[in-house]
Amino acid sequence: VESVAVCLLHAYVNPEHEYYFEHAVEHIPAMMLIEAQRQFGLACCHVYGRIPVRGMQIILKNLDIEFLNYAELIYPVTIRGAVTESRWRKGQHWSDLSMEICFYQDGPVARFFSSDT
Repeated sequence: VESVAVCLLHAYVNPEHEYYFEHAVEHIPAMMLIEAQRQFGLACCHVYGRIPVRGMQIILKNLDIEFLNYAELIYPVTIRGAVTESRWRKGQHWSDLSMEICFYQDGPVARFFSSDT
């Protein structure tokens, strides 16, 4: 890992999203957290790993999830991503990456361990 090892993001949850909130709930659905993790990982690959948006594929090879608590709709969510391992292709961009991505809301909510290429 060269210059950026930890990334932080404050997530916005749209409680009117038709897919994730087809019925009334008091918490953020797990599928929405999984999708947020996926998009967060992709954004880190493009911004910090310098992987071009066009002309390259990013493949999620492995994803382990541990849900620790419910994520409540009424509180903000912070996402923290820590790069645990990375390789650079000819110094240009990440070619392999492993991250630990955690969701926090007054304490830990979920932990994701992923490996991307």
